[in-house]
Amino acid sequence: MDLFTPERSEWTIEDMTAELGLSHSTVYRYVRSLVAVGLVFSIRPGRYLLGPGIIHYDRQFRLADPLIQAAQPILRALAGQLEPPGMLFISRVYREHIMSMLEQRLGIVEFVSNYDRGRFMPLYRGAPPLVILAHLPIRNLKRGFLIAHGGDQDAWRQFRRQLLVTRRQGYAVDSGTADAHALYVSVPLFQVDGGVAGSLSLGVPRERGTPRVESIVATLHSAAQQIAQTLERTDPPTQDETNPLPVRSP
Repeated sequence: MDLFTPERSEWTIEDMTAELGLSHSTVYRYVRSLVAVGLVFSIRPGRYLLGPGIIHYDRQFRLADPLIQAAQPILRALAGQLEPPGMLFISRVYREHIMSMLEQRLGIVEFVSNYDRGRFMPLYRGAPPLVILAHLPIRNLKRGFLIAHGGDQDAWRQFRRQLLVTRRQGYAVDSGTADAHALYVSVPLFQVDGGVAGSLSLGVPRERGTPRVESIVATLHSAAQQIAQTLERTDPPTQDETNPLPVRSP
């Protein structure tokens, strides 16, 4: 599935075989399975594209994910209070990347962002991933960081300090590091059990000047708290709540 990109949207079995280093029969079997569930399809003989089944599963994801369901109306209301252009979005860590899962544009004025929904962005650079990683055990992050940075211990020590500062202040700001045209302010989103669920960010064009970061942080923290409270109200009941009285054998 990762072969299908905007730069190369069509593939043949032969091209996939050469790219992946697998046998023709193996690739054909995989493609046949993906076609069966609609994740890829063919509009020209022997050439495959991403299929309409992805839209079906995307809808199921958006309707089933508790975080998306909790956040959607809150971001929509918040967007009406902020000055366009810009974008509110929620990100999660996905496969050694950060990825926006939900976005809400401010007004109808176009805002171009590298954090468009579904796009892979670097995990160790920028405000949206930083506020998530800052609330994860540091010992769990070191190995992945060093692999991604060629074992650079100095870079790791600098990044570790950045994580500690971010965790202490409760937010992160990125001006031009991950996106040359935008400034991003991010705060963590927490789950009911206290673990970090993702990040909530506001992106605005850099040409708008330096916004009042403190005001933005307060607004984002308030929205994050509302999302957490909504998640808590919709959290599935525990076994004790569903069966408050123990069942005794006669």
